[in-house]
Amino acid sequence: MVAARSALRAVFVACVLLSAGVVAGGYATHSPTATASEPTAPGPNATESPKGNPGAPGAVASSATGAASAGSSAGQSSSEARPSGITVVTTDSNQLLLGLANDSRAEAEIVAYGRNGSVQYYNASHDRYWDVDPVIGEDTESANGMNETNEAERANEANGASGTTDADSMTVEYAASDRLNASACELDEVNEGDAGEGNDDDGNAVCARNVIERVNLTTGAVTRVYSEIAPRADFAPWNDVDRINDTHYIVADRNENRVFVVDTRTGEYAWEWYAASAFRFDSGGYYMEDWTHLNDVEYTEEGRIMASLRNHDQVVFLDPTRPPAGALVTKRTLGADNNRTVLYEQYNPDYIPSENGGPAILAADAENNRVVEYAYRNGSWHRSWEWTDESLQWPRDADRLPNGHTLVVDSNGDRVLEVDRSGEVVWNLSVGLPYDAERLGTGPESASGPSAGRIAARTDSEGDPANGGDDPANPPETDPLADALKGVLSGPALSTVLYLSPRWMGITELLALCVLVVSALCWFLAESYWRSVFADLRDRAERVDRR
Repeated sequence: MVAARSALRAVFVACVLLSAGVVAGGYATHSPTATASEPTAPGPNATESPKGNPGAPGAVASSATGAASAGSSAGQSSSEARPSGITVVTTDSNQLLLGLANDSRAEAEIVAYGRNGSVQYYNASHDRYWDVDPVIGEDTESANGMNETNEAERANEANGASGTTDADSMTVEYAASDRLNASACELDEVNEGDAGEGNDDDGNAVCARNVIERVNLTTGAVTRVYSEIAPRADFAPWNDVDRINDTHYIVADRNENRVFVVDTRTGEYAWEWYAASAFRFDSGGYYMEDWTHLNDVEYTEEGRIMASLRNHDQVVFLDPTRPPAGALVTKRTLGADNNRTVLYEQYNPDYIPSENGGPAILAADAENNRVVEYAYRNGSWHRSWEWTDESLQWPRDADRLPNGHTLVVDSNGDRVLEVDRSGEVVWNLSVGLPYDAERLGTGPESASGPSAGRIAARTDSEGDPANGGDDPANPPETDPLADALKGVLSGPALSTVLYLSPRWMGITELLALCVLVVSALCWFLAESYWRSVFADLRDRAERVDRR
């Protein structure tokens, strides 16, 4: 028994030391104290985010030196892997839930990165930043060599894409949100039903202010376009807005599970649609406080509104010319509730118009850990392209660029990357908890990018097949074992844990931490048991001796 106990102790010691070493190694490698300028991904094409040194909000950097006035030192991309234009990234924050003020995932930001990796603009004045879009035709001043209309147009023509680009624009607009305490809520009353989730530590009801703002990245000037206050703090953000014209915007309202069109001059709603008019309340899974998680809206070429109902695993189309109760265009719906093979809690789907090979939808299929495209053919949707790699963990945005590349936001992977037509990563940006990304000079989202079918037709004619030599319209077979393993290491629960974790903790560190906790607990219980057994034996021996 003594030998068995010693062997078991050795196993416990090995498990604790090895798992603790993995956790400590992960922290040492990826913690905020690590060298900021060192790329966090292999290869010369990685750039480091300024997170962790926020500095003054609204800072405009010098494009000549590449030094951000936010006080950061960004790594440089190699000239061979430079992106086609400035990349604007918005980031989320887990600080409100965990209070990790020094972690690189704590500060929500909007950052503009130049082609050489330098930080051109930085702002962290809001609690959370969401969707960002270029404003076409605003501000013709260039920054860091961005005045390249000809390059964008050539990329369009070479890949069979068309559409308006924003190569001269240095102005973007974004949605952001802030938590407010009771005194700042400016509400006539706070519903008792909302107070439970919206209370702060002192029991005071809080709310959220949602804003649409526009910023000139050259001058740093910020203009408030519109704002509203919602009675709940945690589930009230407008994850996305889309501009119809200078005065009217479409809003994805998570708090009310609705899509509405607002006149920003008057605050009046020109049209609104509630998900409850088309979906049962027992649909959408197990999210009681966040029923639909409506996270994206887009105005399409047909005058319809495309909306993403994340918790229902569906992208729907709405016709604003119809009465709201009958606005859902059912034949165009992509996905189905709990049919996770099509979409599984998707984010930020983009509509690719017919002029660029559509209709097609490019989506960040978050819980399936992939980026996927569906083409609408003969009255139904068909998968036409998908991409993933071994590191992709909870993607939340994907844009098709005019050159056929795809810009991907890997939220729990803490990176923004560009994937070429063959599926290889050609540019990588290290940034904590990114949410959305836009490449200036390529048009809004995927509007100017070609569909997978258009890319396949083009590359076939050139003898340069995309997607590693396979037809993007017929994705290659994958390894069932690898797919099964990735399926186990995915899902909303794991995504939530990684979302709440500090940046240095990936899946490997998380598994090691679990092994560490379980091993330590089992060791403690075993030692307690052994002590109780030996104590009992000693008691029996003493009773025998007394006799």
